[in-house]
Amino acid sequence: MIQSDRISPIRTVRELESVARRFRNCLRSFSLETLGGETGFYLYTSKEKAVISYLPRINGTFVIDEIQGPDNTPISDETRADIRQIFTSHGFIMDDEEPTSVYRKVEHYIHRLSHESRKDEAGSVSLKAVERLDQLES
Repeated sequence: MIQSDRISPIRTVRELESVARRFRNCLRSFSLETLGGETGFYLYTSKEKAVISYLPRINGTFVIDEIQGPDNTPISDETRADIRQIFTSHGFIMDDEEPTSVYRKVEHYIHRLSHESRKDEAGSVSLKAVERLDQLES
């Protein structure tokens, strides 16, 4: 449980739907995922408001995978830093620090670079990097 007066868990589908209406976002579409324990949400309330999405991991940790303001707007760096401090002090991992998430982002960007029709060397270099990453994964 997060101990902060700025953080409150979204515990029920009814709460999820209420926050979705206030934030004008798609939270209500996650009701089955929350009921199944695949994802969860917290509400951050301070100068800015934000919804924080987290995912459970097999080792018992939780990863913050998304933080959005109303209408899915980005939050300020100050708010992100405050949220990071609160959650990491409670054992959560931020998405940009979790190896699987970082790997997926790197792989995504490499695949975008590796388009074979590129006229520069980036395409062939990226294809080789993807092959190496695939070898490490297996």
